[in-house]
Amino acid sequence: MKIKSFIYLIFAIPAFNLFCQAPELLWTKSLGGSESEVGFDVIGTADGGFLTVGYSSSTDGDIEFNAGGIDMFIVKFSSSNEVMFSKTFGGSDDDQSLSAVEAYNGGFIVGGWSTTSDGIIPGNYGLSDAIVLKTDVFGNLEWIKNYGGSNIDGIRSIIRTDDTSYLFTGTSHSNDIDITDHIGPEDKSDIIVGKIDLSGNLVWLNSYGSVGDDYSNQIIKTKDSCYLICGYRKLDFEDYYILKINGDGDLIWEKLLAAPQRTSLTVLMN
Repeated sequence: MKIKSFIYLIFAIPAFNLFCQAPELLWTKSLGGSESEVGFDVIGTADGGFLTVGYSSSTDGDIEFNAGGIDMFIVKFSSSNEVMFSKTFGGSDDDQSLSAVEAYNGGFIVGGWSTTSDGIIPGNYGLSDAIVLKTDVFGNLEWIKNYGGSNIDGIRSIIRTDDTSYLFTGTSHSNDIDITDHIGPEDKSDIIVGKIDLSGNLVWLNSYGSVGDDYSNQIIKTKDSCYLICGYRKLDFEDYYILKINGDGDLIWEKLLAAPQRTSLTVLMN
């Protein structure tokens, strides 16, 4: 008997005083089928609703289609918390969405990774590629692009820039094709940051890190129109790793905050 795993959304009123009562639960939603569904990111949308992204491996329940393995799973909710659309995207292997942002020209930009080279996914460069797709406001696919090299690459976070472009950050083991500045050996990961235009064309893609393993979790824009990337570096331990870059991808500074135990910085707030 299969146990259903699903995207589960909880909205509550926050308690700002640590000594106040627990937040009041407003509502919950569950979405999925008889296999696994997981959500990784949720964003508010201009119409007062919200969008959540993750992956799905089901072919029943709330899931209308699965191309194979796990698929990118995107769900749009209205301002009254009703499902407006539920879409899966992918090919015969594994495809996963991890971050989303509203598009400048309407619809949504979604980033993640893919090991697929068929279906709607462009030819895969290697073991896994960084993937960005664009949908219209109804969730219909407008374009999908892959980036990376012949090893393992993926996107963890994507945001809008001030010049109507997009920046993504993720992790890479590659040193060819789109990524030619890998810092350590290919069995060690680098942080990557890439800039794409409105059509998904790659403007630049840079690597950052050390000879060890470096991973990114999030990118945000700062008040001085630069960008902070947070994550961790794994040498003997996993330590906080934060770096700041300008709009051209030039490194301004980087900070490593040592800790005696496993430590990863996941969320930044400006």
